[in-house]
Amino acid sequence: MKFILAIFIAVAAVDAKDAKSQQGFCSYPMWSIPEVGTDTRCDNGRGGCPKRIDEVASPDCADSFGTMGGSSCFVRCAHDADGTDKTEEWKCSETDYETWELVGDEISCSSPRLANLRGALKDAVASATKNVLSGNVPNIRVNNAH
Repeated sequence: MKFILAIFIAVAAVDAKDAKSQQGFCSYPMWSIPEVGTDTRCDNGRGGCPKRIDEVASPDCADSFGTMGGSSCFVRCAHDADGTDKTEEWKCSETDYETWELVGDEISCSSPRLANLRGALKDAVASATKNVLSGNVPNIRVNNAH
């Protein structure tokens, strides 16, 4: 009887160890998913953080301590609004700690600063073009004094 009980305890210990090692966890999705950050923090180095957690599609991932393995977070481009159709899905690994797996296709986003710069440049070109076409060009003098 003691032999059977010892085998049962040994099998239970191995099962518990396997169950624990197969439980994934991913902390702070808003900073740990590749290319994802917030308006005030980016932990992804030189590549920047052109993506944000989509708070409509995955509210449990925004401002979260973490998510359990098997859970998914949806991200969008920083310059798109929450709830956009253009998202990508990242799943926290069920077996590995701090491992995100892309599910489906990746979206391409420019950094928020670059998007703002492009918008400002587009506005400046449109304004200059309008001025030139309307004949409203300022008289520019060049000082050639040496």
